[in-house]
Amino acid sequence: MLRSLLLISVIVFFTQGGTVSFERADSPIKGLTFVAPPSPFSDDPFERILMTNSEWVAFVPYAFQRLNSPLLRFNVERQWWGEKEEGIRECIRMAHARGLKVMLKPQVYLHGSWPGAVDYPTEEDWRTWEEGYRAYIQFYSRIAAEEDVDMLCIGTEYKIAAQKRESFWRKLIKS
Repeated sequence: MLRSLLLISVIVFFTQGGTVSFERADSPIKGLTFVAPPSPFSDDPFERILMTNSEWVAFVPYAFQRLNSPLLRFNVERQWWGEKEEGIRECIRMAHARGLKVMLKPQVYLHGSWPGAVDYPTEEDWRTWEEGYRAYIQFYSRIAAEEDVDMLCIGTEYKIAAQKRESFWRKLIKS
């Protein structure tokens, strides 16, 4: 499952020196996506994940967006614990403590549609969306760097935005 996610997403690998490099996986990634819990764990769920022979786990902190609106919301009080900063950090630490590699995959949930259809009629709307998406990715990119996340995935499902706003994506990846 993670392998297919990698094919449709831009992947950024973090190295020890904090530099960014792009690499191709020569072997399948054995892992699963972990659903964020609504509250802190009462026990360690990662032991059961290891029983599946997984080597990787993906965490998906969502941002939310309404159809036809360029505004994104993320890391807000209403979200589940495992999607907010405190929870995602704890999930990463627990997975690493069990020897699992971690992919952080910030993804936008678009009410009534899917991110691949995001398209705006005005330059102002595009810039509003870009500012919000940049803030979202940079927020989780900082967490990924601070927590030594093995892989950061950005741009999940953004078909039209990737085609129409290529320079935005290149600048975002570089930053």
